[in-house]
Amino acid sequence: MHPKALLCEQFTLYLTHYFGVYMIRIHCKKASHLIVQSRYQALTFKERARLRLHLGFCHYCRAFKRQMNAIEQSVEQWKDGSESPKK
Repeated sequence: MHPKALLCEQFTLYLTHYFGVYMIRIHCKKASHLIVQSRYQALTFKERARLRLHLGFCHYCRAFKRQMNAIEQSVEQWKDGSESPKK
């Protein structure tokens, strides 16, 4: 186990030194929630920092964010009456 890990009943919290502050790293489920939430409302500074930290480590969530961007772009093109996006 990671030396800075704290065990909880449902998940593990990792303390990570980030910009001079120990921050609690979030898990993929929370990161994906924040990625979707950021489409509709502004995230707090703490949420943005935690998401940025997570995206720096997790290639799965970076891929999810890219896929969300592609979907959003396709929907916008469809709403504008443009043809299907090029692959």
